Amino acid sequence: MPASSRKRNKGRDRKAKKEESKRVAMYDSWQGWASGRNRATGEHAQCNHGLVTTIPDLSHPVSSFITEYLLCYDVNDTYMALQNIAEGLDDSYRKLAIDILILIGANLMLCKNTAVFVTGREAAFAIVVLEKYEELHDFQSTLNCRVVSNKVRDLTVSNTDRDLLKFFRKRLNCSCLKKMHLEARKTQPKLGYCEYCKEVKERRLLMVCSRCRVSQYCSRDCHVAASPEHRLHCNLRVRAEQIVANNNVLDE
Repeated sequence: MPASSRKRNKGRDRKAKKEESKRVAMYDSWQGWASGRNRATGEHAQCNHGLVTTIPDLSHPVSSFITEYLLCYDVNDTYMALQNIAEGLDDSYRKLAIDILILIGANLMLCKNTAVFVTGREAAFAIVVLEKYEELHDFQSTLNCRVVSNKVRDLTVSNTDRDLLKFFRKRLNCSCLKKMHLEARKTQPKLGYCEYCKEVKERRLLMVCSRCRVSQYCSRDCHVAASPEHRLHCNLRVRAEQIVANNNVLDE
């Protein structure tokens, strides 16, 4: 084998080992979050929140998905990971993924981990997509439907933990987050942002597109100025809502 080929092979091996090391480290991190382990004190959460307590090993499809998902570096990778788990696994595995992600988010909130805003929001995004996919079984419609779009908008825009606390509290079979959520409701306003000028304001001060009922604007001028770029997203959301409506009619 030529020296250049051996060098390339060694480089690929080093890269593969580095990537595997990252995967193992991420798996160890989220496994700790899901089990309620506090790295600073070594203590474990006293409540399992009525959800799954046995975390599968890294080779399990669900563990592999969560690890790869939390390692995503851009939006396209995030969507691809979500699409793979949504379309590639059966309902029981998707349910397992949702339960573990709820544990991760809830325990991060409880221990006030510094990773809560990034990882908690990522977990919430995956949960709401997987939950809605169970109904629609169409990934693009799931991403664009109003329930998912509104939830993602509220969770990703706000710089407070009020919406995250509400999100995870509603999905627990216990009252662990109740006190934190009620305190946050008293001290933290509901925030949103103008999709055109990006100004963050209280949600009650923003107007919402009357067609898609998702995009928010601080004024009519911003709404008009954003129209050319917004039109594509608006059309996708309206079509997704038509699919949701058709599914509801079939269910009846």
